Amino acid sequence: MLDAPGGCGKPTLLKILRQDINEFFRSDNACLVTAFTCGAAFNVGGNTLHSTLGISPKTGEEFKRMSDSMKNHLTDQLRDVKVFFIDEISQCCPLQQKAGLIHKSV
Repeated sequence: MLDAPGGCGKPTLLKILRQDINEFFRSDNACLVTAFTCGAAFNVGGNTLHSTLGISPKTGEEFKRMSDSMKNHLTDQLRDVKVFFIDEISQCCPLQQKAGLIHKSV
């Protein structure tokens, strides 16, 4: 967990860590960096956690079972990932319930 005040360079550190981890594992997909918001995802050069995991960001939306094609896509996308960073993890609490439901469906 990387916890530091705003403006101290966390996105830069995440970019360097991703590059070093990918080089270490000799893979472009060994390190995945996501963030809870679009702005944070842009700053770290990643995607939102929602789009990466194929879930809706709407907390009130009813959970829908993941389709087989989405499971296959997610499996392919995450197959080589060794390290998974989530920027702004403190904003993810509403997502935890959905993550548990998704885990049960995979």
